[in-house]
Amino acid sequence: MDSETAKAIERLLFLKFPLMKQKPSVGVSSTVSGPNVWTFQRYLDYMVKVDAERKRLALCPPAEVEAALESAEAELAKAKANKAEIEEKGRSFNQRGARADFEFWAKHDYWTLDESIALLLGRSPEAATWDIVAPYVLISAFAKQYERLRNLALRAQAMNRGQTAQCPANVIAWADEIGIDVPSGLRTALDAIAARKRARDERQTQKASGRTQATADAPYQSIFELVEPRQSLDLNQIEPGIAKQISAALFPISWQELAPGQRLSVARLHDAQNDPANDEENERAFSTSVELERLKTERVRIERLRVETPTDYAHQKQQLAEIDQAISRVHASLTPPKGNDESAETTERAINSGAKEPTAHLPPHEDTERVAEPPGRTRHQIKRRSDQLAAVIAKAKEIATDREDWQSVWASLVRLASAESRPAPLMGYTEGEGVKYQTESSDSPVRWLSKEAFRKRASRKASR
Repeated sequence: MDSETAKAIERLLFLKFPLMKQKPSVGVSSTVSGPNVWTFQRYLDYMVKVDAERKRLALCPPAEVEAALESAEAELAKAKANKAEIEEKGRSFNQRGARADFEFWAKHDYWTLDESIALLLGRSPEAATWDIVAPYVLISAFAKQYERLRNLALRAQAMNRGQTAQCPANVIAWADEIGIDVPSGLRTALDAIAARKRARDERQTQKASGRTQATADAPYQSIFELVEPRQSLDLNQIEPGIAKQISAALFPISWQELAPGQRLSVARLHDAQNDPANDEENERAFSTSVELERLKTERVRIERLRVETPTDYAHQKQQLAEIDQAISRVHASLTPPKGNDESAETTERAINSGAKEPTAHLPPHEDTERVAEPPGRTRHQIKRRSDQLAAVIAKAKEIATDREDWQSVWASLVRLASAESRPAPLMGYTEGEGVKYQTESSDSPVRWLSKEAFRKRASRKASR
């Protein structure tokens, strides 16, 4: 018997009797019994069977021994494969519940790298993350496939080397480019989502086309024409359809926030920007007016912020001052001063500095008295009454949205009276009574200025 046949016999004996090289542990007594106790006596009996089989194989032709060895090794490989398959099926990422819900994942706007790999392999991204799969790379076919595909994606420029998430269409395009089989269920789900998006876009395009055609056919409705006769009404007093048009045009500013004059200004701005009749030929004529309306609208916005966030008062005051200067410059460009006399120069300086234009009218509450002069001459001297509210009303005009509108000035005066750091002589504001202020009179040291009294006061000033 040659050496190759002897090696084949020993290999065959080991496959048939795997315990032949497992001697009993030292100290195990032969008196110890039990089906699972590997005693020395049992080892001896086992080896008797091994020797008998060795002698039988030694008498067999070498070809028969080789055939028996191949058959035994095939059976062993089959047993190992069956065992590995059972273990593979038992792992979490191969369970039935680990299958991907393609319809759900197709609705996502983007996939991460690991989500993309799991879906391309037909697994749910929650059940087949890299942290779960990595420990089985050396013993699991799925884990090895996952690793190989992941490494490809990490080196792919089309997948941005895994640095950022990708939209599903990009992932499928990359897989098709390098020849990766995309699950049919995933492709079908993505195609269905894409079809729905195309249908939605077509509907929106048709609606937009219809609206554009309807707008082109219908004449432009001037918002200024709608607002002008209704500027003093509350929004709930206006016809519902017209109120809706006006609210949409004024957005994000609400109707209630604006005084009547401001409502007209914002409406005029909207018309200047949206009326199709304002073509390129008229653009220059509108540009200055539009800029003025934009500045006034921005001033309204900052005024609203001053009420909502009073802690930023200094910054907002600076913003208002800058806007007022810009408004003065626009007014100056619209109505340039005429002549070279002293009055015109004074007016120009007042506009540029944001101050009020000097007036020749006498202020309210003033009397005159005759003062003794040399014979033949008589001089009339103005004697003014003190007005404790003149300074604060002037300040209210400075921060008002429209200085010429008494309601806008009244709103600014109320804000000054309601502030914690209110200027003297203001003492507060009470709804229904008006602005409370302190006087120099000992008879009535505290008085109230109602809204109606303020309106009459403003009317008197305007009529002078």
